Amino acid sequence: MVPSAGSLKNLLWVTCVLIFSFSGKCQPDAAQVSFDHLTPENGLSHSTVYSILQDQTGLIWIGTRYGLNRFDGYGCKVFLPIEGDNTSLNGPTVLVLLEDKKGKIWIGHREAGISVWDKTKGQFKRFPEEPDPEVDWTKISVRSLYEDSRGWLWVGTLGRGVFVFDENRRKIGHLCRICKTKTQALGNDFVFDFQEDHLGRIWIATDGKGISVFDPATQISTVVHSNDELDLNSYEKSLCLDRRGNLWIGTSGSGLYKLDLSNQQFEHFFFDKNKTPHTISHNIVTDLALDPFGKLWIATDGNGLNVFDPEKNSFNTSKPLQTFPRR
Repeated sequence: MVPSAGSLKNLLWVTCVLIFSFSGKCQPDAAQVSFDHLTPENGLSHSTVYSILQDQTGLIWIGTRYGLNRFDGYGCKVFLPIEGDNTSLNGPTVLVLLEDKKGKIWIGHREAGISVWDKTKGQFKRFPEEPDPEVDWTKISVRSLYEDSRGWLWVGTLGRGVFVFDENRRKIGHLCRICKTKTQALGNDFVFDFQEDHLGRIWIATDGKGISVFDPATQISTVVHSNDELDLNSYEKSLCLDRRGNLWIGTSGSGLYKLDLSNQQFEHFFFDKNKTPHTISHNIVTDLALDPFGKLWIATDGNGLNVFDPEKNSFNTSKPLQTFPRR
């Protein structure tokens, strides 16, 4: 997914761009670059962090396993559910954060649906506000949130597919594996990421093989498959659209894919120490981000950070030094 201002991906490339500017590589010089830690000892509600967002005013929102935190540069304000208070959070676990075009903060919970922070009122509200005959939102796990160029809100869940709301936040669609409308079927109902392309289509990263794409113009959803044996097989996936119109797909075990949207051709990058020296450093890709210079940053689980330079068509890998300063 292309990083929006304040997303975790945005914070990732900003940090590494600064490191590059100081030292020429993503291995920080202790005399020039240092990191501060925000932990439960100094105000964070939990040490497991799932999502980070910087809002339009510069405040940092941190979603954790237990509580939502708002950091103003000095300290954390912790938000937790309060029994009987409908203006508090729906649930304690925050999996995903999104700020929409109107400045509202959307909070996706584990098994507690969605809370919305309205900064003008300084309080939370449940979403949807009215009962939904199709689903009990108090029990839904929301794993991904995305606002497209139309202002539509895309809600990815763990087990219930995708719900779509228009710019006025009225529900206008439900995509799922066994939906009654077969043209709106997904490959799987566990949804992890979204990405809009230049034609307005929404690409949907789900569990399993292939990748789903929904065209709002035709109201048809299809599953696109690669031509290799792995076929993007993965539980979690992450998406990112580059400047050349290629869709990058990171998987949790099947490596990295590049899909040329102009001809629907895939290119597969897979780590094999015995075969391909110039590729990604690990086949579990946890996140993707595009920096202001058009380079793709690839976070892996266990073997460092990769950077793909489209001008050179090459990967660079940065791993932590044994002497990396710890505080």
